[in-house]
Amino acid sequence: MGLSHTHKENKMSRSRTFSQGLSHGAEATVASTSETVIFSIATSVADAYELTVTAKDTVTNHVHVAKIIVAHTGSAAVATQYAGTLTDAALASYDVDIDSGNLRLKVTAVSANSTKYIVAASAT
Repeated sequence: MGLSHTHKENKMSRSRTFSQGLSHGAEATVASTSETVIFSIATSVADAYELTVTAKDTVTNHVHVAKIIVAHTGSAAVATQYAGTLTDAALASYDVDIDSGNLRLKVTAVSANSTKYIVAASAT
């Protein structure tokens, strides 16, 4: 069976659908230390995801990459960051929740510097 591929791209998000799996992505730029949603997807899409989050502080050029596994029941979500690498100190912490039928990844930055986040999510 061949790999089927569809690709949709716009300025704010990227997504790909493959016959062997499901991937989604998002980009966001945040200049705040307040908790901010950087990725959201309907809970009906999948029960678990592996997320790769790349954060780049656009002022210092420091990079923070995190690998996060997320599972949910449709009404509650849990996450574990199991890997990461940094060019300096951690740029942010991450949390997940369910809101209005959507699984959300939230970021709390340690600095108010403008930071670009790229989220790649693969259903597991």
